[in-house]
Amino acid sequence: MTIFASCRPRNIARRKDRAPSISTRWGSRGRSAMVVVSGAIRKDGLPGRNPMAGKGHGLNVTCARIMAGDTYIRRVRALLKTKGYDPSVVVGLLHRAAEVGNAEALYALGTWHLFGKHVKKDLRVAAQFLERAAGLDHPDAAYDLAVSHEKGAGVGRDKHRAFSLYMKAALLGDRQAKYEVARCFYWGIGTTKDRDAANVWFDAFDRDGQLGRTITKSGIAHGWRTPIAA
Repeated sequence: MTIFASCRPRNIARRKDRAPSISTRWGSRGRSAMVVVSGAIRKDGLPGRNPMAGKGHGLNVTCARIMAGDTYIRRVRALLKTKGYDPSVVVGLLHRAAEVGNAEALYALGTWHLFGKHVKKDLRVAAQFLERAAGLDHPDAAYDLAVSHEKGAGVGRDKHRAFSLYMKAALLGDRQAKYEVARCFYWGIGTTKDRDAANVWFDAFDRDGQLGRTITKSGIAHGWRTPIAA
């Protein structure tokens, strides 16, 4: 992800051995109102603390989250390419990225909890991570959360909510979600039955016209996606 020059914190010495560490003050609605920037780079390339912590400078919260989250995700990707990496370290880094609102980290943790990959399988916790990632317009998270609501796995069974999430994922460009929207319209799952609308969405899914409309006869949802970063 490209970080624009405007995201660089002002009034911070641009030394090669320094980079921002992030502490967040939470507003009444659960979203951070201000981020304090201070600290030095650690040997592993991650933001660290220094004795001057607390005397930092205000920074636009969106830019701060992008900078911090990208740092952790780059480290995760590097670790996953190495042999014999420690899963607990990767999980810890994903949690740190999730704390600053990184959608990719939130989705990864959600899928891992769905399948018990490197963490204890917990559908309720998985749904919480997916909910946060979907709120940040992560299409895969919206899709998996829709499946959870349709199945009633980790969350209350709610076909209307499932349809809404399938639609969100589809509008964000997820191809499989377009099929699920067509299926819901075809059978009236979570929405009013509308075969014309089903055909429109099925055409959007089957762009090459090779599958045929008989696939919409299946009223069964597909399962969750394979956990990422396996």
